[in-house]
Amino acid sequence: MNEGIFDHSPAVLTVHNKGVTSRKPFKYYKMRENHPSYSDLVKKTWQEGQFEGTKMYCVISKMKALKRAFKELNTQSFGDIQAQEAQAKNILEECQNKLHQHPLDVELQLSELAARNDYVSKHKSLLSFLHQKAKLTWAKDGDENSALFHTNIRERRRHNQVLSITNVDGQRVEEPNDVKEAFISYHVSLLGTCMHNRLNVKKSILKEGNALTRDQVELLMENFTREYVKRWCWKSQGLKPLV
Repeated sequence: MNEGIFDHSPAVLTVHNKGVTSRKPFKYYKMRENHPSYSDLVKKTWQEGQFEGTKMYCVISKMKALKRAFKELNTQSFGDIQAQEAQAKNILEECQNKLHQHPLDVELQLSELAARNDYVSKHKSLLSFLHQKAKLTWAKDGDENSALFHTNIRERRRHNQVLSITNVDGQRVEEPNDVKEAFISYHVSLLGTCMHNRLNVKKSILKEGNALTRDQVELLMENFTREYVKRWCWKSQGLKPLV
């Protein structure tokens, strides 16, 4: 059929199946701070970690130990926070229904109070999780529109996915491994190459900032010995393990 006066253009639509998800990096969720043993866990893990090396190495090693502790805490208490929140809500409704039938029952009053506190804690953790996952910084605490968060999370997940790409050879690839290899090959090819269209830095701009003096340049260009480096490293407490 001829186009005539229509300005329609042919298009090819590709429907991608859900790819295999790779291992996700560790992410810190603020909802863990609502756990009653959070502060004690952080303090205990930080103090128990005894590492030797530079101060930066010790800090990184302690943070890795905290990551393992947080993962264990997440598995035990926040494995499926949405299911836990729904279960806590059902328990609260059951307690309140019983309390409405027997309003003077002391045990039911205590059970309802405990169920209420548990639900408030679970609900607060769920909202914190949704706020952070959806990255809606404008959302205020207590917003009950959870459907908005789930929609935003799905949109962000789709936006961050790369289902197909053109590799360096000009071929369109769609397989997950081929897409990953295309990214790696492109960035590897950039290493050690010269950019011919690169613009030179204007010397007038460089002169506006701080620059080394001639004496400082000559000092940096002087020869140094292994003993000289070792002596100055020993004077620095953080560099001793590297010597």
